[in-house]
Amino acid sequence: MLTDDLIRAIQANASPQKRFDGRGLYRLLTPGGGRLWRFKYRFPPRSTGNKEKLISFGRYPEVSLEQARERRDAARRDIANGIDPSRIERSSPTRIATRYVLRTITQSTCRSDAP
Repeated sequence: MLTDDLIRAIQANASPQKRFDGRGLYRLLTPGGGRLWRFKYRFPPRSTGNKEKLISFGRYPEVSLEQARERRDAARRDIANGIDPSRIERSSPTRIATRYVLRTITQSTCRSDAP
């Protein structure tokens, strides 16, 4: 299991490093110094043909170790209930609002460029 002291102590090198916390959660340290929380899982669970999937929980220290563990536990509950956590992430209200704003800006820009 990871601790905050261990996370801060690990230095970046030429290749990405994965430090596992347990139950699919790990911290990825990139060569550029990025510290990212990732969660690896299989969906649908316990079935043939299931695929390994990966979702990101954010950057450390913006997302603390405790928050990352809470998000992992929530994602595991979703998996147990037959819900794919990556589908939830894609359809979150913030993501939908961002897509709407970008689409509106793009459409207005295209209209203003028309002769």
